[in-house]
Amino acid sequence: MSIFQYFNTFHDFVDEQKNRSDEKIAELKREYYEVTPNLPRKTKKKRRKELNKEYSFWMSVRKWEQDMFNW
Repeated sequence: MSIFQYFNTFHDFVDEQKNRSDEKIAELKREYYEVTPNLPRKTKKKRRKELNKEYSFWMSVRKWEQDMFNW
C-alpha cells in the first residue's frame, strides 16, 4: 500500500467524521426548536439543558476538526 492510498483512506475517514458531526448538530438543533417546545415546562428545561451540553460538545469537535485537519 502506497503513501497516497493511506492519505486517501485518512481523508475519507476525516470527511466521514465531519459529515457525522454535521448531522448530529443538525439533529440537535431540530430537536431543540421543534420537539422541546411541546414538552411540559420542567421537562423542557431539563432537555434543553442536555441539548445545550451536547451541542457544545459537538461544536468543540467541529472546531477541533477544522483546526487539526486544515493544512
